[in-house]
Amino acid sequence: LYMLVQILCGQMMDYTIPKKSGASFHIDEGESFGVTNPEGEQIADLVAFNKHDLSEKYSQAYTRHMNNKLRISTGDSLYTTEGNPILTITSDDTGVHDIMYGPCNEWMLTDIFPDEPGGCRENLYLAAKPEGIEEEDVPNTLNVFQKSMVKGDDQELELGRSPADPGDAVLVTGSLST
Repeated sequence: LYMLVQILCGQMMDYTIPKKSGASFHIDEGESFGVTNPEGEQIADLVAFNKHDLSEKYSQAYTRHMNNKLRISTGDSLYTTEGNPILTITSDDTGVHDIMYGPCNEWMLTDIFPDEPGGCRENLYLAAKPEGIEEEDVPNTLNVFQKSMVKGDDQELELGRSPADPGDAVLVTGSLST
């Protein structure tokens, strides 16, 4: 369970992100990176910050609002807390990414995996900490390849199995320097 991230900034660089960990990297406006799902049915949590003003960061709520939808894909942008596009999806093999749920965290996982500390939020913080980001500043995530649905008369949220096949990828281009 790992993710492969390819960064396209002049030259191709590959990063393999082991399970239960995170990575931090910078891209400039117009540069791209890809997230590849090597085994299928995996989820990757993604956040982004404006590297010139770390208080401006990815916002799930503004992304839903500005795109006027609950599921984003090719051509859709991710928006910041200031309402600016920060990333744009330029290619997408699955078309299924969640923008309703926050990242898992240690207290959510304790009942399911009592012997495995940490969660996605904590892993994102550990990856972003060297950049000067505090744990409370880690926003809700774009949950890449995660299927979420609104079902029934009560409009209940439900998580489904990721539809990602091995090798599926999403390519994202920077709209701000991150």
